[in-house]
Amino acid sequence: MGFQDSAAPGFTGIVELHNTIFFYLIVICVGVF
Repeated sequence: MGFQDSAAPGFTGIVELHNTIFFYLIVICVGVF
C-alpha cells in the first residue's frame, strides 16, 4: 500500500488490525461458500 512508517504512532497497529480482520473475513467466506 505504500504507507510511511512515520505517519502516526498507532497507525501501524490499525493497519495490522485491518489485515487480521481481512484475513479472517476471507477464511470465513471460503468456509461458508
